[in-house]
Amino acid sequence: SMIDNEIDFAQNANNELKEIIQELETSLRDHENTFIKARGTDPDQAPRLKWSVLTYLAMAYKKMKDFKMAHEYFEKAVRTQTNILKLRAQSYNDWALLYLEEGVFHEATERFIVSTHLQPGNSQYYMTVANSLYKYNNFDGAIRFYNKAKKLDKENPGIYSGLAFSYKKKNDIQTANQNLKLFKEY
Repeated sequence: SMIDNEIDFAQNANNELKEIIQELETSLRDHENTFIKARGTDPDQAPRLKWSVLTYLAMAYKKMKDFKMAHEYFEKAVRTQTNILKLRAQSYNDWALLYLEEGVFHEATERFIVSTHLQPGNSQYYMTVANSLYKYNNFDGAIRFYNKAKKLDKENPGIYSGLAFSYKKKNDIQTANQNLKLFKEY
């Protein structure tokens, strides 16, 4: 039946993820020397390689809904990558999305804000904070962070959409319509 096929597909995908995780964890253990050797050629290469493996592991565990292991690997990725702020910010943002998926809003917000401090010129991180604040009915906070994103990227229609919805929730229909008009222009 169609349901049995879907169940088989999901189980096969889960098994494939488990195999990928095993390969990544083995790679992490086996290539520690590679990370050390790489450090001699390019000081950023070793931590970047290690960060990549740790991040892939965190994302794979997240996909499998093994949040405990996902948290462990996100924390390791954040601690590994200290020189390249862009990657650290990405780790914090991804880690925050994990907390958001779990419904742990406070922890998610803290990590979202860290990502904005590490990469203050990245409008996407401000939008992520705004979207999470909106999701939890903090419309004033959402508007504040959408406006921070707008200062960095005035041509992003998603910002105007978020502002329109946020102002509508606050019953400020005039400002909502102004932002909806801007959204439709893009």
